[in-house]
Amino acid sequence: MDEKSRRKRQREMVKDQEAKQRREENRSKHLTLIKKLHSHYSRQLNACLVSLSKFDKAIKYFIRALKDIRQEDDERISSLKLLEERINNYIQPEENGTHIIIDAFFLNIQNFRLFRKQIKMNIYKTMKSYPDELMSGLQRRTMGELEVILNTWSTLTTPNYDISKLDHSSVDDLSQYFEDEQDTEIVRGILSLLPKLADMANRVDFLLIKYQM
Repeated sequence: MDEKSRRKRQREMVKDQEAKQRREENRSKHLTLIKKLHSHYSRQLNACLVSLSKFDKAIKYFIRALKDIRQEDDERISSLKLLEERINNYIQPEENGTHIIIDAFFLNIQNFRLFRKQIKMNIYKTMKSYPDELMSGLQRRTMGELEVILNTWSTLTTPNYDISKLDHSSVDDLSQYFEDEQDTEIVRGILSLLPKLADMANRVDFLLIKYQM
């Protein structure tokens, strides 16, 4: 190799080294930001789950309220919009907490809507802004799964979405509040909604850990 070729080769090696260093710096900055966003997310998740835990302690009153507002004994509350219509038309007897517990349910739904919006605007947007060529295969797959979760999350909290077919195993633990299996099945969908959303929120927490690996 002559002197000219050797110097050219050295310059190329320096450029490659500088490019590699810039990639590592960008990766480090990106993961540091993701770590901060994850920490903030975890605090929000805990607050959201605390609110949900308080609601779960009063679940028997929610089940009773769902029975009270139905127009027919076998009517399924098939959407959030229908639930809102039924409670708005419900004439509450004195000392009846139906409106209070239904409001608490909708408050948790709204919390999850806002929670999802923050994830999309902060965490997901940050991931999307990271150059694709710098992403690892694991990060791409993780971001892809996060996108699916966010879309599902949005669908489940849409007022007109049919939630009557939702099923979560936690509903089986509430059998003592129902007369029989048919009685359970009538409200299984709506009782599955908040646990489903909580599962997705916890899954996002895991994905953020996975993304930083």
